[in-house]
Amino acid sequence: GEVPAAVQDHVSFWMHGIAGADFEKKVVYLDLNKQVYCDEFVPTGLRCGPLPAGQSRLWRHRMSLKEIDRELLASHYRWTDLVPLRLPDLTDRDVTEEELERLTTSVAVLDDQENVRREATMS
Repeated sequence: GEVPAAVQDHVSFWMHGIAGADFEKKVVYLDLNKQVYCDEFVPTGLRCGPLPAGQSRLWRHRMSLKEIDRELLASHYRWTDLVPLRLPDLTDRDVTEEELERLTTSVAVLDDQENVRREATMS
């Protein structure tokens, strides 16, 4: 179904923060409660930015975490610029692949290329 306007507003705030704040990151993939909000890894994926007038944002079921990783590596993004976040964060727990798949409710992947460039310039 269609993503509710309230959810779109919350996601927009999370992506862009407060006007003038210096923590904006470009989101290139986001799913919430295992439902894909946007996916810029594939040409046919829904953009994470504002949609053209008249276009609706529709949920689709999240693929496997391994498939997200495969799409990430096959995309035009440099993997060293990407920051993947999984919620809840289970990196310190010993879980099987199946448990990780079942327990991970949301995934965000941020493109941090500007910060990587800035740090390279300053070093």
